[in-house]
Amino acid sequence: MDIPQSRFYRVNATTLRLVGQWPYQERKSQRIQQILFHISVMTVLLMLIIPTGNMEMKKGIKLIEVWGDMDVMIECLTPMGVQVNSCVKSLNCIVNRDKMKKLLEQIKTDWSNVKREDEIKILTAHSEQGRKLSIIYIASMYATVAIYLTIPLTPIILDVIAPLNESRPREYLYRTEYFVDPDDYYFPIMLHTYIGTIITVLVVAAVDAMFATYVQHVCGILAIIGYRFENLIKIRDTRENPSEHDDQCYKELVRCIDQHYQAAEYVMLVEKSYSMAFMIQTMVSMVLLSMSAVQLLMKFGEREEMIRMIQFNLAQFFHIFYNSWPGQKLLDQSVSLRDSVYSSEWYSLSRRSKVLLKFIMLRTLKPLKLTAGKLYDLSMENFGAVIRASASYFTVFASLR
Repeated sequence: MDIPQSRFYRVNATTLRLVGQWPYQERKSQRIQQILFHISVMTVLLMLIIPTGNMEMKKGIKLIEVWGDMDVMIECLTPMGVQVNSCVKSLNCIVNRDKMKKLLEQIKTDWSNVKREDEIKILTAHSEQGRKLSIIYIASMYATVAIYLTIPLTPIILDVIAPLNESRPREYLYRTEYFVDPDDYYFPIMLHTYIGTIITVLVVAAVDAMFATYVQHVCGILAIIGYRFENLIKIRDTRENPSEHDDQCYKELVRCIDQHYQAAEYVMLVEKSYSMAFMIQTMVSMVLLSMSAVQLLMKFGEREEMIRMIQFNLAQFFHIFYNSWPGQKLLDQSVSLRDSVYSSEWYSLSRRSKVLLKFIMLRTLKPLKLTAGKLYDLSMENFGAVIRASASYFTVFASLR
């Protein structure tokens, strides 16, 4: 299977290439893209952090000088959190490039090993679901950033379609400090922050979609193994102790155990590739969601700003959900496999098959799972815990205003 040309992975390959994170890219061009990305994002971060010496500049963030002014700090830290998460995702892909390439190679191997028509249909269904989820997630993130970027341009658009006697006050995407008069350099400042924001969201969408695709694939493999166990009875030998050569159930069990071992190794590789990054992202996202909720409270009554912050909060909520959902899907599929193993008609198998079946029974007792830095499992239960923690932080931040 050619991964980039396959309809199931074409969207992932295209979006990762755009941000220089596709493992099969030529290394030189990939490094250039990665350097340009980090320059664009880090310069926006610097403009958010650097304190201004001009206290009269309304759009200077003055993070250090105003430390303790919760409202101003939140306006600075909210976009910073998104930039930090994007950098974490990008750096994680760079550090774990070889691991992610191994994951894609394993996907190729799995597709080449699946020969039976009914099993191909199972893997195709899971891969198609992964493709659709990638498209939905990427499209949602792009739509969100489009709204977020359009609202600050509203005064300029209104000046064109419904002009007043004087120009409307110009809005900025972020509070930043460029050490120049922001009114004189309005468009260069906006262009820089817009480019940085678009690239940031491109990375977030591409990396998250690929992670979900990796997990969706292994769920398909586990579904195939479960299907094989459910249909063992159809190929069993009626003799109690057939020869090893004639015992088709035994051969099928050997294949299932081998494939389950490969699936477990695959999940372990995904865990090693993403675990630490998810720990950092979860902590940042938890605080970011609570701060953006406080910012929504700050903007109460300002219709356009409220719209912008509502969709920003929804995007953060969706981002945390999308990172947790694949982990839950993997847990569910592992439990489903365990149920298939234990509900199989094991009592009608040959003696050697019964002995072999015990090994897979023991293995499936502990479901495959993904974690965030080994601190907690990626699941919908812990997604709820993160949201509850964000709500607690929200009350703390709101009380400090």
